[in-house]
Amino acid sequence: MTPHPIDTPLDQLVTHLSALLGKEGIQRLRQNPNFALPYADEVLTDADWLSRALQTILPIEDIRAIGEGVANLTLELQRPLLQQIEGLRWEQFEQQGAVEKSTQLTAEAQAGRERAEVEAFRLRKEQAALLPTDLFVASFFIADDEVPIRELLLEAAHQSTTGLAEFLKGFVPGWTRVKAVVSHPAGEVQIDLQQAHQALTDLLAGLSGLHIPQRRALLEKVAQWASRPFPDYIFVSPEESPQPDPALHNVHGLSGSTIVEGRSFAIIRRQSRTVVMYADVIVA
Repeated sequence: MTPHPIDTPLDQLVTHLSALLGKEGIQRLRQNPNFALPYADEVLTDADWLSRALQTILPIEDIRAIGEGVANLTLELQRPLLQQIEGLRWEQFEQQGAVEKSTQLTAEAQAGRERAEVEAFRLRKEQAALLPTDLFVASFFIADDEVPIRELLLEAAHQSTTGLAEFLKGFVPGWTRVKAVVSHPAGEVQIDLQQAHQALTDLLAGLSGLHIPQRRALLEKVAQWASRPFPDYIFVSPEESPQPDPALHNVHGLSGSTIVEGRSFAIIRRQSRTVVMYADVIVA
């Protein structure tokens, strides 16, 4: 590989003058009779013409001195800009560090909050396990926005519903997860919607094979609660109706026209009622 030749003082001066004068300025000089060069008929580039003109007018010592002076002047002119660029780079570096620190603190706070929620859930579950079912429901579902759910479960408890204890074992962890996800949004609607939908799907998975008379109404209340943060979307319980609706459900099962249980919630738009995501159901 041939090494790149080192610029001479003349080359450096030609480069600086070319940048300073511009193509139009050089053309005007070439047309000036005072700068007529020998062998003017030769076809020369602007750089070659400037080089010959300088050699005709100035001795090499002057060319070297002027080239160094122009280079130093250019450096002096550039120094404030270079300092400003360096300052901006340092400021950007500090801002990036601050963002990374903030992200780390946010992640740590989120992790701490999740650990606290898990621990609170564990303690409440241990405490509730020592209580009769109705007292468990009353002591666990204590938030104001859980009143409709609490009332349905208390109704089941007061009716001595068979299988209620097992149903609660499946429902409580799923409901706790739904509350945690919906109550701590990521800030992007589509991501929050997907995470809430997944949490609702997990809740249904925990309830698979577990049935009480209040199940359908309970899932409707869960859907209403999960829909509240979303102004443009609504979750719809897959068990809202006894029969599958082709406009709302994806049907799974060999045959049948009755919904046995839902596997996922539907999502529709509030205004247009357009289905965004169909509900999966098992029929028999």
